[in-house]
Amino acid sequence: MTTLRTILLRPATVTATCLALLAGGLLIDLTTRQDLVVAIIFNIPIAVSGLANSRRLTLWTTVLALAANVAAAYENALTFAGYETVTVLNRGLAALSFLIVGVMTLAREEAVDDVVELGHAQDSAERERTLRRFVTRMSASMDADELLSRAASELRDLLD
Repeated sequence: MTTLRTILLRPATVTATCLALLAGGLLIDLTTRQDLVVAIIFNIPIAVSGLANSRRLTLWTTVLALAANVAAAYENALTFAGYETVTVLNRGLAALSFLIVGVMTLAREEAVDDVVELGHAQDSAERERTLRRFVTRMSASMDADELLSRAASELRDLLD
């Protein structure tokens, strides 16, 4: 049975969610006044893109957020016949925040990959430790019957 969490974490679902959030954010940004810069909401799809653990998706979401910010700024400038200094600064800071959130999301994705790799290394080390114990126990001097009896017991423990 597929859980809601599994469905929500699928790369295709995360990608669609990011695109929908970017489009919705652009519509909101285009319909607000020039002095009310809501471009900060583009950080949401950038952060959500991290759920897919895809560097490519995070990079593209960041690029699209920057492009949407520029598009909204251009549309506001056309609508209101020019730029206001405060608006330019706000949009610049919003763009800087996109880059910061993008870099942090990429760092999170890299950390997730490192944790998975460390988990595999830990499993491998545990297998090696178990095999080493088996070999050590079997290397003691014993007669054939005792060796067979101990080998069967140890192999059962080794293989669960």
